[in-house]
Amino acid sequence: MSHYFDQTATGDLDPELLELYIESLRKYPANPATRYASGQFAKSALDEAKARISRALNCLPSEVIFTSSGTESINTVIKSVSLQTRSRDGLLLAPAAEHPATSQSLNFAATELGRRVAYLPLRQRSFDLDLLEDSLEKERIDLFSSVYVNNLTGAVYPIHDIAALIRKKAPQARIHVDAVQALGKCEINFAALDVDYLSLSLHKVGCPKGAGLLLANYKKPFIPLLHGGGQEEGRRSSTENPALALVSALAVEKAVAGYTDRFKKVSKLRDAFLIALQEEVDPKFTYELLAPDSAVPHIVPLYIPGLRAQNIQTVLSQAGWEIGIGSACSSSKLKTPQALLDLGLTPDQSLHFLRVSLSAHHTTEEVIGLAKQIAQAVKAYAI
Repeated sequence: MSHYFDQTATGDLDPELLELYIESLRKYPANPATRYASGQFAKSALDEAKARISRALNCLPSEVIFTSSGTESINTVIKSVSLQTRSRDGLLLAPAAEHPATSQSLNFAATELGRRVAYLPLRQRSFDLDLLEDSLEKERIDLFSSVYVNNLTGAVYPIHDIAALIRKKAPQARIHVDAVQALGKCEINFAALDVDYLSLSLHKVGCPKGAGLLLANYKKPFIPLLHGGGQEEGRRSSTENPALALVSALAVEKAVAGYTDRFKKVSKLRDAFLIALQEEVDPKFTYELLAPDSAVPHIVPLYIPGLRAQNIQTVLSQAGWEIGIGSACSSSKLKTPQALLDLGLTPDQSLHFLRVSLSAHHTTEEVIGLAKQIAQAVKAYAI
């Protein structure tokens, strides 16, 4: 039996969502862009899905764009705004330790579009509003893009305060939020956040892979990433998938409903895990919890100097316990992920970074079992 503790990389596939997907694939086989009856029937499923998502996230149905992933949504926003504001020569700004989808898109804007890009350093692995205010006073900002929840540390960034500050100091700036790790962990209210764009990836909350969302303020100009048939009101060309749209709607609804109760349960699981880890690990081996006080409990980042993360991941996997060692998008690369360096770790320290991620599906017995497995690995394979 496998014990899966890398929910940040991808969530457990929800059986209800899978069942709905199979059922809907049979029910809506036509292309929703066609004008005959079966195509319009499929189009009605898309419209229903957008209406449900808009109610769950407090946005307009016209502001919902179906994409293939959080990565596509993030790329769309950064490249769209970069092209629209190119003549202004304003700064594209983001915090350090962003997901590669953001940092690599910004790198593209810098190298291929000639845009100026800068990153705000973190303080104690948390977002610092004073640093943002200082940048807003010194520079013209065209785009500010930030995660809502950091995928490595679980830190929750003060998006409401960030947006309010930018609206006051730099009203021309567009604001984008990468909320991929926030859905199901934090409240997401698009209108109340007062941001221009918000990206989501639904395989993180039980949906089949290939389902993403982009919420885009209908008042702002938009340049699509994909051109073609003009689907999604010209904002994202590609044949739409009504079945996946309905599954996405249900995934969003389930993630939003009862998230506070799930948050409390995961908090107790995180505490049980950390207590067990402290009790089980040999006192001569030190380790550090890298999560700031603002972190969600679902992401538990650990720095264990005595053991290489790759070794412990391999040993645990062989025993049926699966954990992460950084962003799933970069952990397979040999190069040290820049996001880990941005957290203040040296290249050598980053080799000792573990990420345990929890869900409400876990049990206390499981998290205690994981702590014991890590302690055994430290004892047997310490450098």
